[in-house]
Amino acid sequence: MGGGGRENSRTALIVAVIGAAATVVAAVIGVLGSGDGDHATAASPPPTTAFPATPPFRSGSSNSTPLTPATTDSAEIRFQGRVRLTSGGLDLDHIPPDSSFEELRYETQPGPGLRVDPALAAALWRTSGAPTRKACAHALDTSPLSPDHRFDDPAPGTTFCLRTNRDRVAFVQVLQAVDEGLALQVIVWDGGPG
Repeated sequence: MGGGGRENSRTALIVAVIGAAATVVAAVIGVLGSGDGDHATAASPPPTTAFPATPPFRSGSSNSTPLTPATTDSAEIRFQGRVRLTSGGLDLDHIPPDSSFEELRYETQPGPGLRVDPALAAALWRTSGAPTRKACAHALDTSPLSPDHRFDDPAPGTTFCLRTNRDRVAFVQVLQAVDEGLALQVIVWDGGPG
């Protein structure tokens, strides 16, 4: 009788090891199979970017609660998640957004700031809650900021809409200042104008 307990423990251990190995293999396949990041399938959920759980704060900064898009929006969300903007810039047309001077740049001179350039357009979002794609596109069409707009030392909670270089609509929310950059919550929708 004493051998049955060992047999059950050994079987449970083998099942646990096989399960862990399958999880690792699936994760590796998912990473390797993602390609150049610019081709997403409609069946996959919107990815999120890895982000440090507790990034270091710049003096005087605070967290902002991430906003989520209205559920009535029928536009497909291409990407939704937290990203880190650094002096390397950010390209919102890639999944996940990556370092590039395509849409946004973090600048340290003449002081900390977020520059919207060379994105096609940007507009402040002054309403509480995240917009739908249609509302963000309307703001971009009716109340655009000047080209090459710079937010000087943007406060957590600063929100704006953006039209990417590939004519996608995006919503950006500043969450907090982090070392050499900003933590942002980003929503990027697929589709063309309007």
